[in-house]
Amino acid sequence: MLTVPPFGPLRKGEFLHLLRQHIDICKQYELPPPIAAALEGLETAIQPLLGRLSRWRREPLTEELKALNNQRDKALTGLHLLASACTRHYDAAIVKAGEAILHGMRRYGKKLTLLNYMAKTTVIEALVSLMQGDGPMADAANTLPLVKGWAQELQRANLAFETTWLNRSDERAARPDKSFTQLRTSATEAYQLLANRIQAQQTLYPSPEMAQLLAVLNELTDGYWQLVRGR
Repeated sequence: MLTVPPFGPLRKGEFLHLLRQHIDICKQYELPPPIAAALEGLETAIQPLLGRLSRWRREPLTEELKALNNQRDKALTGLHLLASACTRHYDAAIVKAGEAILHGMRRYGKKLTLLNYMAKTTVIEALVSLMQGDGPMADAANTLPLVKGWAQELQRANLAFETTWLNRSDERAARPDKSFTQLRTSATEAYQLLANRIQAQQTLYPSPEMAQLLAVLNELTDGYWQLVRGR
């Protein structure tokens, strides 16, 4: 069964990033026509939302924000290099910890430093939450003291970037956007249709591939729940 995402508490960028990640994951599988049609419907539903946020994505970074973003990139790169080095260690426990960190990072994509700055903020929050909570990444952080240091640096740099970014947002962006809310409701409904069809497919015609798709989607959603609970 698919875990219900925490749509309500998610910020605009987080909401869109979650849906786009679900779409990208689903596209990696051979989907029956009803599910493929629902996936296409979800892609269509999020296009107006992407248009609403396009102004923020096009807005150039100030020099201060560029510097803060570079700090985030260095922290992400440092964490990845540390984890990669640990996978070549002679101690099996350290190898396992390094693999857990790499697996956790890959859940959000292969090139995290190339994400747009809104998506990157969301992903870093999720990674820090995973390393500070419970689960394989938290166990890895306890095994590797240096990982805790990188987690703290990621959290610091990300908070500094987000705070500076939000402070420069204009009043129009900060005001409730009724049309955005309506579009968000439509996208949520489109997602629910997709989720219902995936679950129906696995119930009526169970298959290892669909079971794997459900597991991957649930793992992604669990990361967002940890992100929300960690606030």
